[in-house]
Amino acid sequence: MAGMSARVVARLSLQGQFTQRSFRLLDLAATLHAFAPQRIELCFHLGAQGESTLYLACAFDAADERAQLLRENLLRADFAGRFDCVFIEGADGVPAMRTVGIAVPDDAQLPSGQWIALPVSLLAAAVDVFRHAQANGLCVGYRVCLVPREAGPGSARPLVPALATLTTRRAQPELTEALRGAIEVISGAGWSAQEALMLPDGADVAWLEKLVLHRLRLDLPFFPSDFWEIRRDGPAPPSLAQQVQQARGLAYPEAVLEAIAPSHAEAAPLPIRRQPSAAGAGDYVFLSYAHADDEHAQKVRALLGESGVRVWYDRGIQPGAVWDQELENRIREAGAFVACLSAFYEQSRYCRRELKFADLLSKPILPIAPVAWSWGEGLQLMFQELQVCSFEQAQGFESLLQALRRAAPRVFE
Repeated sequence: MAGMSARVVARLSLQGQFTQRSFRLLDLAATLHAFAPQRIELCFHLGAQGESTLYLACAFDAADERAQLLRENLLRADFAGRFDCVFIEGADGVPAMRTVGIAVPDDAQLPSGQWIALPVSLLAAAVDVFRHAQANGLCVGYRVCLVPREAGPGSARPLVPALATLTTRRAQPELTEALRGAIEVISGAGWSAQEALMLPDGADVAWLEKLVLHRLRLDLPFFPSDFWEIRRDGPAPPSLAQQVQQARGLAYPEAVLEAIAPSHAEAAPLPIRRQPSAAGAGDYVFLSYAHADDEHAQKVRALLGESGVRVWYDRGIQPGAVWDQELENRIREAGAFVACLSAFYEQSRYCRRELKFADLLSKPILPIAPVAWSWGEGLQLMFQELQVCSFEQAQGFESLLQALRRAAPRVFE
């Protein structure tokens, strides 16, 4: 798709480990793997009120259609109720905040003089920080930028002398095992990860640094207590030690998502390709409208009824029914989907989900409006090719009936 942006930047409102409700996102990482972007950036943000947001940015080769396919998959997860997704144009997808990371000394050595470095993740520290922030009403963030890394056995070579020294002397078994794991990770294909924790400008950083250092000392007790250095506001300088420190395995994106916002086993996986169902099978029209436009919607319903068209709208939900499930079933079984467009409709999250769900099911979608109307921002990408039937025109309603007869003849009594 020539001319299409090769970046996908989205803001996803989460319901996860650090919020009150359950979060249903099982295979975002698998989906990202499937589209193989050149760069993935995940930025988790926890607000002072406990609201949890994931900023996702993916970069692809220039004019790569995988960017568009990823957008479509995120949209489908959005209107399936898995999360609320808003695409961000002209932004890098990361809130402007102070960053706090760790630095690995370039001259780190064993007592024997052998150089040593390990892949060190901030993920466990981030979980500690998020828990503390949630308990105290603080705003924090955790950002990880992932770039694919090819297998490089040579990159692990500088660590071999240290491993040989430890193995020969049978000293510090925990460090010996950590070095073996590091050599395995660095030798294989995976990711290079730049990680940082984030705080708003002006916020007290002392508590965060204390938690990070405490976690590092717990997880890696074989290093001296003053081994780690806190790095503020800026990327780590390129060095061999940092290359080792940033090495991660192929499963690291899944580990990040599972630690911050764990998925539920019963959640359906994110679709990689669209699986449309047969269109026009039902014998009624699903009338989708914003409640602020009730008067206009009832006029449309009355006109359709007078013309012999069976109509279902949300006043037909039986007491005690599960609202979302009933709406989903009604859209799934409808012969056609009539959308009463307006500013209220396009601003309604629920109306937009109904519209996108109908599109997922390949239902005939017939958009109508009381005046001449053009699709608004956020809907143009998917629906701009659909002509909106305007009731301002003398033949507007007749055009709607003709379209229904062609697309869904069974809706007529």
